[in-house]
Amino acid sequence: LLQKEEDKKKVGVWAAGFSIINLFLGLGLLSFPYALAEGSFVSLAVLAFICVAMSYTGKLIVRCFRDLPFEQRTYHQVGYNALQETFSFRGHKLKFGYLGMALVTFGILFEFVGGLCMNTIFIWDNISYLLPNVDRI
Repeated sequence: LLQKEEDKKKVGVWAAGFSIINLFLGLGLLSFPYALAEGSFVSLAVLAFICVAMSYTGKLIVRCFRDLPFEQRTYHQVGYNALQETFSFRGHKLKFGYLGMALVTFGILFEFVGGLCMNTIFIWDNISYLLPNVDRI
């Protein structure tokens, strides 16, 4: 009975994917026209390059996940395996697995902090449209 209640509280794969896509598409739809207006058509080339680079790195991450056993499929484990015995120095394999895990952890942390800051700035700039009678600080 307790396990069934826990399963009901969990977010499914489709719901999590929809939330992520909704967040990024919503912020993108609001920020790209402004970026295009400020950067002219040169910014389209930069945007196209960034899209191609992000698509490639996304495919690399999927390949890395495919090579891991199911119970080890986490971003931290991908970072660990990416630097564990990947490089060698004078015939000895270098073990930087925990460094890779730390880099992935800090990357995820900075992504969330950046998203939080971006959303906070967006809300702060647009709250006056929702509450027009409140004085700005």
